[in-house]
Amino acid sequence: MIKKKPLQLAIIYTDLSLGGIQRKIIDLLNYIHKTKLRQRLDTEVILRWKTDFDLIPNLTSKKQKIFYPPRIFPFPRRRMPFFFNILFRFIVNPPNIILTHVFSSSMRSVPLARLMFGKKVRIVISQDNIFSYENNQWYARLLVSTIYPMADAIIVQTNISRDDLVNNWNIPASKISVIPNWSRNITLKEKKDRDIDIIYCGRFEDQKNLLRLLKICKFLIKQKSDLKVVIIGSGRQESLLKDYASQNGLNSNVSFLVPTNDIDNYLGRAKIFALTSKFEGQPMALLEAMNYGCVPVLIDFPGANEYISHNVNGLIAKSDKVFASYVFDCLNDKKLSARLALASKKTVEKKYSEKNIQKYLDLMLQDLKL
Repeated sequence: MIKKKPLQLAIIYTDLSLGGIQRKIIDLLNYIHKTKLRQRLDTEVILRWKTDFDLIPNLTSKKQKIFYPPRIFPFPRRRMPFFFNILFRFIVNPPNIILTHVFSSSMRSVPLARLMFGKKVRIVISQDNIFSYENNQWYARLLVSTIYPMADAIIVQTNISRDDLVNNWNIPASKISVIPNWSRNITLKEKKDRDIDIIYCGRFEDQKNLLRLLKICKFLIKQKSDLKVVIIGSGRQESLLKDYASQNGLNSNVSFLVPTNDIDNYLGRAKIFALTSKFEGQPMALLEAMNYGCVPVLIDFPGANEYISHNVNGLIAKSDKVFASYVFDCLNDKKLSARLALASKKTVEKKYSEKNIQKYLDLMLQDLKL
């Protein structure tokens, strides 16, 4: 009996550092590895650059193929090396399936793949954010209506993200599927004391609006002097945030921690997961925190009510003052906090489990013979 040759799956993104997309890539690869799909899918990850911190230690297969551009290129932010890395891998190992994430990766890989392979390759774009909010570059807005329809399928996480592509960018609705994100299966080794009042983990970028969170914390600390806040991550606003905390006397209450692959230890100790983002797709960090029984407290942003129902499985605030009042409510009312925490965990278990990974893979493998 002739053994079938595995299908080649190329996953394309910038890096495997801290972030929701990076977490998704790791989860997809681990899911493939633990199922029968590992026998029929040969996966490789094509990246733009290597970072000091990455999520690679979370990969269950240490043989996973990951390709970076050579460091000999002097180009800023490695734009051209990224393109040539994609081109080289397409030549050396032509893919049957391409999964590319958001516009920065798609603008390079999708037209190239269509030019090289035509319809022989299945292309799936995972648009993990609301396009109109995320992409302000002139070239992104100029090219999206041409590049995105080249894909066979586009995955978004929320209805508002789908509607944005259809109504504002003329992407055919027939190409778009709404598949929510997920949280990993979690087994707590031991019950930990919830000694962290507020936690945030993720990137320190303008989109996340963490300066707003620190200003809210400043107000909270005046009312509750022993408030404990832990902020885990890194990014371009790190110095700005640390300077603000230092200048406003927050250092005894607010701890900044570097990214870690042991995030479970902190989420299991936290009471509230705070999110003050200007916009989101569907944050993986939030779903993971909910799975750990943290109460999600959010500043309202487009699409938040698609996965958080106010006063059912979390709290959505319209202003800083209301956000602060919700934090006080959760810290002072144990019954309220327990109810919201339990509901948020059940929401993840019911709607945002690893079953959604299989939905991703089903769409990616559609019409392909395994």
